[in-house]
Amino acid sequence: MKKIRILYPLLLMAIIFCIIASCSKMDAYKEIAGDKELSYPGKIENVVIYSGDGRVIVSGDFISDPKVVNCRIYWDLKEKWLDVAVDMSGGPQSLYQEIVLPEKTYNFDIYTRDSKGNYSVPVHGSGKSYGNKYRASISNRLVKSAALLAGVATIEWYQLDRTQGPVETSLEYTNNSNEKVTITIPLGEQTTTLDGYKIGTDISYFTRYRPTPGCIDIFQTGTEQVNIH
Repeated sequence: MKKIRILYPLLLMAIIFCIIASCSKMDAYKEIAGDKELSYPGKIENVVIYSGDGRVIVSGDFISDPKVVNCRIYWDLKEKWLDVAVDMSGGPQSLYQEIVLPEKTYNFDIYTRDSKGNYSVPVHGSGKSYGNKYRASISNRLVKSAALLAGVATIEWYQLDRTQGPVETSLEYTNNSNEKVTITIPLGEQTTTLDGYKIGTDISYFTRYRPTPGCIDIFQTGTEQVNIH
């Protein structure tokens, strides 16, 4: 009997907690949908937010509900939003929506809506728009030495800071046939030889960066010159 007296208050507390949690979800829904009778369209699925240069791409799939006619994407604490029309008449559809945004990290709340204005439960995602601040943080690869070794133009490189997202270095030179040659130098390559380099001609290079693996845009540094001594 004593155990029953102890368990009963615990059970009652658990029930109250579930009711409060349920009400909180309902309040969040009403914040968007108002006090209409609750009817949830199918939510967007497989959401991915791709970071980019002065933009993000919001992607996902509309699969489960043919009644969906619209997708609303909120950001900046729901102070800003974008509506995207959805046509499910041909079956499941995909979203790939560009949003031009100033440089910073954004949190998104994504809802679908039906023709009666009913909102789905939200799907959350985050992504970052990169810009001039990121450009100012990246640097070209540094040359350790550049010389003719046994008649072959040879460049030794310092390593790059991998945390900034360097991808590769692109280098251009002129060969003995007066042709422009462009080569790609992987991050792990520390010594580069320029086959057939025409002595006394210009060598220029820049480095490409991708801030995160999923970023849709590539950034590059300014071009610099290399002098063979």
